[in-house]
Amino acid sequence: MNSILETPILKVKLWGEQQLLINYILQTDLTNQKEVKNYSTLNFFIAAKNRKILINETNWLDKFGTATRKHAADHGFCAYAKATYENGFQLHFVIVSIDKNKLGSAYYNIQNLENSKKLLVNNQGF
Repeated sequence: MNSILETPILKVKLWGEQQLLINYILQTDLTNQKEVKNYSTLNFFIAAKNRKILINETNWLDKFGTATRKHAADHGFCAYAKATYENGFQLHFVIVSIDKNKLGSAYYNIQNLENSKKLLVNNQGF
């Protein structure tokens, strides 16, 4: 992994592992990491028990650096939160609410991602 990216990705991983609200965090832009400059956008997918908490309270975005801009919105099916940091990085999060007991379809086939390098956080213990 590019050393420039290690710090923000590690911060997201460590934060997510400590959150009871979070089911999973996946990094969704792994193919673009070879040509990283001093600024970059990193994209993540968060499956949470209640996405409204992450949208209404955006202070969690400050855990990854000093944010100069933050924005969050809910569009019904999914929501997003994004922040720009003083070091030039932007972090974008697509957020959905899921119930582990209702995952029967292939749409949220998270179990197949357990061995994936994209899976940063698995708080469900499959």
